[in-house]
Amino acid sequence: MRSATYATDWAGVIKPDHSGDSRRAIRLSQPSAPSLMSKSGCACGGGCGQCQEQSLLREQRQGYQPEPIDLCIGATGPASCEFTERQRRVLSAVRYDARSITARVLSALSRDDPYMATLARRIFQVSSIDMETVADTVAGVLDKLRNIPLSCGSCTDDTCNSAGTMAYTMSDLSSVVICQPRFFSRNLVQQRRTMIHECAHAFGIDATRASLGQAESYCREDSGVQCADPCGNLTGDLRQNVDAWARFIECAAFRS
Repeated sequence: MRSATYATDWAGVIKPDHSGDSRRAIRLSQPSAPSLMSKSGCACGGGCGQCQEQSLLREQRQGYQPEPIDLCIGATGPASCEFTERQRRVLSAVRYDARSITARVLSALSRDDPYMATLARRIFQVSSIDMETVADTVAGVLDKLRNIPLSCGSCTDDTCNSAGTMAYTMSDLSSVVICQPRFFSRNLVQQRRTMIHECAHAFGIDATRASLGQAESYCREDSGVQCADPCGNLTGDLRQNVDAWARFIECAAFRS
């Protein structure tokens, strides 16, 4: 657990707050004119939050360059950190992208799309599945994508310093820690998948596994949307596996 106090900005990013000793998250009001690209042809003139996020996502897709991973070598300093302006823009775009595809899946589930049941049985490796429960779970993940605060973990954060860790969820499920710079060294698909994965943790999908101290298992690694058998490296019922939920949402959104 962090001993520092954090404040949450308009993008859902937590920033260190040194104004007092109380341990609470403070949601700040959105700036009236953040420096984002306007969406051309938008009915609102490009000023609403959704249009700005869409423009920011397009901007990141067109010109995103991953950060070098070797910035952690020999790192010293505090475990908490602040995101750079570039990283804040990346996080805003990734979070918007993750919310958008998750909302798309929830819409398909509400229409009783038969493909959703077929995909769910395949990815979760079960012969039958309650699709109302699937919809409730996707809705819960979407809520976390919209609302959970994000904080910055540096190379000296014990968990972020573990090999391969891009992000992690606090044990009390109150926030997601984004590991700098490892998260930003990956491509936008991997970042989006990680964001959904961590929000599935925050929703408590694998609370039983976590309470028993059991190791987490992951679907096979890939850098794109590969859905033929994304979790074929795992066995058994995967309905409490957050990585399987991240892959289900991704594959359902793109109908792969």
